Amino acid sequence: MNSNPWKNFFDTSNKFSKPAQAEKLISGNDISEIKLLPIDVLKVFLTKEDLQVGLKTYIDNELRNDFIEKMAANPPQEEVSLEAWSQQIFGDKKFGMILIGLEQYSNSFAEKVGTIVRPLLETAGMPLNGQSFLFFMGIYGFIPHYVYHIGNTPKFSLSIVLDYINPPQDRFENELIKETAEEKLSIHSSYEKPLKLDAPQSVLFERIDMQSIKKKMEITLARKILCLKSNGGIREKSNRNRTILPSSESFSIKGKEIFPILMDLQDCYKALIFTRGNRVMVKNHPMLPNIVNTINNGEYVTFDSIKELMMPLWDLIDVFSFIQELLIPEAITLNDNVNLSLTT
Repeated sequence: MNSNPWKNFFDTSNKFSKPAQAEKLISGNDISEIKLLPIDVLKVFLTKEDLQVGLKTYIDNELRNDFIEKMAANPPQEEVSLEAWSQQIFGDKKFGMILIGLEQYSNSFAEKVGTIVRPLLETAGMPLNGQSFLFFMGIYGFIPHYVYHIGNTPKFSLSIVLDYINPPQDRFENELIKETAEEKLSIHSSYEKPLKLDAPQSVLFERIDMQSIKKKMEITLARKILCLKSNGGIREKSNRNRTILPSSESFSIKGKEIFPILMDLQDCYKALIFTRGNRVMVKNHPMLPNIVNTINNGEYVTFDSIKELMMPLWDLIDVFSFIQELLIPEAITLNDNVNLSLTT
């Protein structure tokens, strides 16, 4: 899709600093598909145990969670529109539903909306805490609390909202400090020495190795960005689905443009692979960058080609495991009919 409409929107909004409207950002075909994808989102969400987390339901301007059990007992189906389903749940009541974090419930939804807003990221840049999506659905007849951009809608409406999460600098730094601790990185091999009870404060400051802390935070930030980039800038990583490789070895794989497979080479023995926000450690291999680049270029790579390049340094289990780790988060497309080969 031409990115000019997105650039015009970005410029008109003065880089998101003021409200703006734009036309022709999304094609008619994309709109038709988007209308169906929230059904998948709701079906998965309604299987959760903590249904009150992330979902708000309003009836006549009053927060009502007593309809959630009814929704869980009667989830939407593909053959029934959301408007018809909501009629079954709420009847003629003026209602509004708000669900946040849509991308974490459907890989297909995340892929579709990620593809649609890709031109925006190419224009505005990727927010450091990623992007998330939420929807408003209902026949309001009122303005739900704290929902400042939804008005009185006399007919059923569905709005999908992009949350472009670029945090304040202090919050970003504080979150990065916490994330760095969670990485449990090791740089030192020595132990700290006990502190004398009468030691001055200046001695305390000497215990802080700023170079070590800076190095750990740089590693954490680099991995955070690799996760986001591998996930098309989307905040929540994709779901890991139960996917089984074909029983025959006559299949090929290729990557998805907005979900590049990225790497962080740990050492000569290990490599950290990033797939749609997920991280997995694999054995390092001198031909690993070659295969990853070919997959990212959208070229089909046959299983036989991967075996030929990676064995015997990798065994057959390593090869299968690598492909499986790309397939489970739906970072690649699999085709068991294409017969192409990888060239070096």
